[in-house]
Amino acid sequence: MLSICVNVKNGARYLSRCLSSLAKFEDVVLLDNYSTDDTIQIAQVFPNVRIYQCEFNGMGMVRNLAASYAKNDWVLFVDCDEVLSENLV
Repeated sequence: MLSICVNVKNGARYLSRCLSSLAKFEDVVLLDNYSTDDTIQIAQVFPNVRIYQCEFNGMGMVRNLAASYAKNDWVLFVDCDEVLSENLV
């Protein structure tokens, strides 16, 4: 099984399309860096997304933290403005 990790800050403009493309994955970890837009409200609509928040302390730190919340051993990192194709899924 595969977990998907998405790090985001103020990604409301793209997030719905991104998370929609991840709907077939059971475990999507969204690590938000205290967004001030509608990022959290958008993410809450998706039942397969678990939301966590932390300050941004460098990409390595936030990716490692997001991976620590993953339920599976294999992790794929996706940026909030990426939309996975059906073939990739």
